[in-house]
Amino acid sequence: MKKSRVIATMLLSIILPAGIFVYYQFNKPHRDFSAEEAAYTFNAEELVKAYQQDPSLSDSLYVDQLVAVSGEISQLKENALLLSPGIYLSLDSTQSMDALLVGQQINLVGRVLSYDPLFEEVKMDNARIQN
Repeated sequence: MKKSRVIATMLLSIILPAGIFVYYQFNKPHRDFSAEEAAYTFNAEELVKAYQQDPSLSDSLYVDQLVAVSGEISQLKENALLLSPGIYLSLDSTQSMDALLVGQQINLVGRVLSYDPLFEEVKMDNARIQN
């Protein structure tokens, strides 16, 4: 009887904190990108050049960081755009592309996801247009 009580107490002392930890991990609030300020500011050429020169250093500095980037729109896609020389930005769902034109200079803030060495493009998401 005493042995089963000790085992039950030990299991409860492990399962209860683990359950609380899992509950809080799955229910923590999402990151609000619109409320955050950019950690770095670049023009499109500078950011692409930084990745071309040292991708691992640039990844350690910029991945999952909000970066303000300015440049010329070279291509418009559905809910995304490409800045020359090679920054692919997926726009936030609250952003409208109606007023954007190819060749237009634009300032955006977005989260850096990765660098694609094959296409030499920096991938960004949650981008919003700066005024």
